This record gives sequence, C-alpha cells and structure tokens, in this order.
Amino acid sequence: MQKVFSPLDRLQGGLIGAYIGESLHNQPLIPAFNYEATPRTTLLLQALQSQEDLSIAIAAKEQSESALLFVLLPEILTWPDHGERWQARLNFWLKKGLISDLTRQEAIIWGEAVGLLLEGKRPLNQLIGQLLTINPKNKLLEQIQSALGQNHPFESILSAWAKDISPLGIAIAASLYTFLQTTEDFAVSVRRANSSPYQRQLTTTLAGIWAGLYNGIEGIPLAWRQNLPKEPVKQQLIDKAGEIYRISLGISPHLVLSPHTAVAYGGTLQPRPSLKLVSQDS
Repeated sequence: MQKVFSPLDRLQGGLIGAYIGESLHNQPLIPAFNYEATPRTTLLLQALQSQEDLSIAIAAKEQSESALLFVLLPEILTWPDHGERWQARLNFWLKKGLISDLTRQEAIIWGEAVGLLLEGKRPLNQLIGQLLTINPKNKLLEQIQSALGQNHPFESILSAWAKDISPLGIAIAASLYTFLQTTEDFAVSVRRANSSPYQRQLTTTLAGIWAGLYNGIEGIPLAWRQNLPKEPVKQQLIDKAGEIYRISLGISPHLVLSPHTAVAYGGTLQPRPSLKLVSQDS
C-alpha cells in the first residue's frame, strides 16, 4: 500500500533516519546508540548549513569517497526532480579528482532513489524498475532486482555481491535490499542492515535514510526518537528539514520566486523558485 505523507514528514524522517542509522550499535533486542561517533551526520549538517561545498567535499574525501554522498544529500532533497543539478556537482568532483567514475555512477543510483522515495509518487515495487529506466543495464541494479525476485537469504546475497561490487556499491545494494524487503517497519529495516558484515555503519546509515524517507518521521519508533539527544543535532536536522521544505515551496525568504516555473513535489504541483546558478569552474 502506498504511504501518503507530507514532504516535510519525509524530509524529517530521512534526516533523522540517517542520524539513527549511523548511531545504531549491533544489538538485536534492545537498541543501543553512540551519538558521538557520527562523522557522516556531522558532514551532512555542515553541508546543510553551508552554501560553499568544495571545502567540505575535500574534507569528506579524507574520510572516504562514500562520505561525499552526505555532502550531496541536501541538494538532492531540495531538488529531487532535477537530477541534472546534483549530477553536475558529481561531475565537478570527478573533474577535481575527489571521486572515481565508479563512485559517480553509484552515487547517481543512490541520488535517484532518494529523489523517487521523497516524491513518493509510485509504489515501491516499481522503484528498481524506475531506476533501471534511468540507468539501463546497470549491473548493480540488476543484481538487486534479481536478489529481490529470488528472495535469497541476506547473508548469501552479501557474500556473492562482495566478490565483484565496490564497498560503496555493497552498502547501497544491501541497504536497498533490506529496506525493500521490510518497507513498512523502520526498525526492522535498519536492524537488518546493521547485521551486514560489509560496510556495516554506512549500510545502516543508508537504510535509515531509505526507511525514514518512506515511513516519515512518525514511522520511526517513538522510543528511538525519544532516545535521541534533544540538542543540538536532532533539532538542527529537524530545522533543516523545514528549511528544505520551505525552499521547495518557494517561500524561503532567501529566494526569489519565478511565476513561470513549477515542480511536482510530494504529489502536488508547487512553485519552483528561480535561482541564479554560479559555475563551479569559476
């Protein structure tokens, strides 16, 4: 059944889901969290708070190429239907030597999936098919589709993927696989991802984003949300979700509306603010 949430619910769920996913320890019955060991959430907040991303991207690269996904996430969430915007940033990073072409390709799959989940316009059983339409004959997507169709045990699928998929690719594939098998339950999706022996923390963080975007902030167990430290990260993420939502509606005081453009967002047609784009090559 297709879930119906406001874009704000989904944005809050996705950002808080990332924070919870990165913080979760591998305890199957009683969840335990370490909110001090969250480098990806820290990068995400820095990217949400800054309009100048190159220095943040360079710092992220020192952690790993996959960390750059979290620098890119705010732009994907703001413009889920304008992939050319954030893909241009990936191309810029590739040109600067911050990412490999393989990472760029995998990040495009991840970003397109984030955008489709945020917009929430089609049933989840069409998600991989939609992604394959955007990325025809993509090996990673074909393997996820095959695994979902055969319903193989998670552990055997991971061991097969580990032979010929990059570490980032494994995290994307495993998190999507666990989410698409347990879409209605945020806790189960994230805990299953947390059992991965490969890229565990990254996989769980990505699963938190998928499940949070789909189930909304209210779909995250109340006990888990109450366990979040009230300040500062939780409130900052909630506030930034609100800012992204206002930008999507074209009512941010920092943006100028154009009456001639519109965008389908969250199932409704909303005005799209006109922004002056500055070349990153300058």
